[in-house]
Amino acid sequence: MDTEDWQLSKVGVSERIRHLHKTKQWTDCTFQVSGESCTQIFQAHKVLLACCSPVFEAMLFGPIAEKHVIQVPDVEPEAFRILLEYIYTDRTSFPSLEATCATLYAAKKYLLPHLRQSCVVHLVDLLRPSNACSLYDFASALEEKELAQESLKVMCTYLQELLQDPSFVHISRGTLEAILREDLLNADGGEASLIAASMSWARQECKRCGLDPEDGCDLRRALGPEIMSHLRFMALGCDELEQHVQPRGVLTKDEVDALLKARCAVKKTADVGTGMHQETDLEVPSSLCTKFKPRSSIPISLRCCSRRYLKAGPLIGYRESPPTERLLGGYRPELSSGPNALNGVPPHSTVTLLCQLRCVTHSVVLAGIQVWTGLAPLSAFSSVTRGGVDGGRWVARDSEDACHHNPSSSSVDESGRHPHPRSPLTYEEEMEVAVLDLEGRVLCKVPFCEQVEYNSLATISLGEPVRLARGQDYRIRLQLCQPLQYPVAYLSVSETVNGVTFEFADYADPRWSSGGGTGRLVCRLDMGFVQSILFCPRE
Repeated sequence: MDTEDWQLSKVGVSERIRHLHKTKQWTDCTFQVSGESCTQIFQAHKVLLACCSPVFEAMLFGPIAEKHVIQVPDVEPEAFRILLEYIYTDRTSFPSLEATCATLYAAKKYLLPHLRQSCVVHLVDLLRPSNACSLYDFASALEEKELAQESLKVMCTYLQELLQDPSFVHISRGTLEAILREDLLNADGGEASLIAASMSWARQECKRCGLDPEDGCDLRRALGPEIMSHLRFMALGCDELEQHVQPRGVLTKDEVDALLKARCAVKKTADVGTGMHQETDLEVPSSLCTKFKPRSSIPISLRCCSRRYLKAGPLIGYRESPPTERLLGGYRPELSSGPNALNGVPPHSTVTLLCQLRCVTHSVVLAGIQVWTGLAPLSAFSSVTRGGVDGGRWVARDSEDACHHNPSSSSVDESGRHPHPRSPLTYEEEMEVAVLDLEGRVLCKVPFCEQVEYNSLATISLGEPVRLARGQDYRIRLQLCQPLQYPVAYLSVSETVNGVTFEFADYADPRWSSGGGTGRLVCRLDMGFVQSILFCPRE
């Protein structure tokens, strides 16, 4: 068989087409794609492009078909590469959120509806409070209603986090208007916090437009009639109106008086039990919002999926040296072998654990995890009691003082020694938790530094919730930074909660790299460290 007869080794049409895409054999059209950062040349086959897209058909075979190199000035090269990969292989792989957005634009330009839908689904999976505003703007510009609605839902659900973010003052006018049009919002301070955030946004807008951010008239001009008409000043109390709104100068004295008068009328009718005023009956200036009812909050039903405990496992982390080794200079550098291979970590390094997670039946929003805290080390105890050694029994360092102040709090034998050691209760835990996708990209990373109890469950809330797509693998990476030993256990690898099924697999990195790694699964464990995950179902 001639080695050049590659067709004979290909099983199906799709495999042959993928070969043409890889080798660029028999290509008959060339594209010069110029993005913002670079320009790249792509070669392709006219017939394959035309059979997938009517735009390519008109471009390549229509009456005004281009004969030379086709210029594409408004598409990113990475997006065009993904588009061609989809045409030739029916597969999509998005390396980043930015590349997905660029591919969505290209898919709409060349009328590839299935690629467009794949981009939308992937962007919805990547939605988080930190990118919801920018994705809403992007979706609105491309008239992608599904993506815009999902982005708005995330913004409204986690509005409190957005209001606390310094970048909130830089969101677009359209995004702020969309938020204020909603009746369901999660903001701890209610309407007062929304008005305060809108004023901060207006001050930033004044700076951008060269206006005076301290002048009430300029602030109102920056807000514009659309935003002003959605700020529910009527939902504020009379004190809030007089103390926080009137001094800003955004409302005139007549408007403040009208709001106070209408607010008192609403309160009076409510007190006498004659029923609340209709919003249209209130004598409020037409430029202001007449709604007096506070916005409702969006319930977040947080659920817990706990893995079943099967049996105890070994300890992982730092193995504390015996007293003789501590006298000789510290820890032994070598690692243990066998099932305890994760025990005995060199000092000044971190233990990296990975939990692979898959949502089998539904897409969910991951909000947090529960993990075991460290065990109290022997160094937290003292073997000296009243100046002598306690016969080999360990006694808490503060045992004498505690007994002196409260003799009834603990039993003491005739020699004044405690028959059982008392463990210190809490310590400062230090971990880093990250959620990664299948490619090792970090979706969320949060440090955990809190006072916790020894040998207990610690709940770690993610900095922002992560949306997990059904059927895809994600990894929870934990880096244990404290020089302690931690318990692991044999835990279930599959659990179902409220109809949502999760699958787990546990790994560890025995290299103890403090660099954090990329989430690569290094060493499979039979034991688990992540005890529970906290999640919200996605509609």
